[in-house]
Amino acid sequence: MSDNRKSQYVLPLALAQYIGYMGPPPLSMIQQSSDPAMSTYFDAQGDWTADPPIHRTSFEDFVTAIPPGDEKTKFLRWLRKIFVWDPAERANSSQLFKDEWLAGRFGEMGIMR
Repeated sequence: MSDNRKSQYVLPLALAQYIGYMGPPPLSMIQQSSDPAMSTYFDAQGDWTADPPIHRTSFEDFVTAIPPGDEKTKFLRWLRKIFVWDPAERANSSQLFKDEWLAGRFGEMGIMR
């Protein structure tokens, strides 16, 4: 999300990476954006038109420290509650805290009972 040569945030690179993991933002979000730069990155149909190109990837490919299985499945489900374009659809902190994966982790440490 940053240009390592200049150590600065680069919006098109960040957006391309977000889209690579999350898919494109809803067309309504693009159309309702007050940021005129959105037309630089998306066309009227909401398709990405800028550089760099989108490289589709997945959280499954990114999360390698947790071996495949129930634990990883629960963690990925938790991540997907966070990485949602529309804030109205995104889980809030209370929902995330009570999620099966996080609550289970705290329970294992004796923090939540």
